[in-house]
Amino acid sequence: MAVGVPLFGTLEVAGPEEFGLDELTAELLAARGDARQVVADEHAWFFGAELQRRSLLPAAHAHGAPTTFREWLARQ
Repeated sequence: MAVGVPLFGTLEVAGPEEFGLDELTAELLAARGDARQVVADEHAWFFGAELQRRSLLPAAHAHGAPTTFREWLARQ
């Protein structure tokens, strides 16, 4: 967790895997024992924007972390 304003502006961090937001959410809920089903709506808005399948991928300058989502989740 980072607290405060980034020293040099925005810091974008990403892991080595690519997930759809629906896939990531479903896996997180399942890991927490939540049996709700995640249903994606391709026309749902995300913070005021309609996203494409690859809209939330990190930019080329993002800091790539070697930890996978499942590794991170296992530590929680």
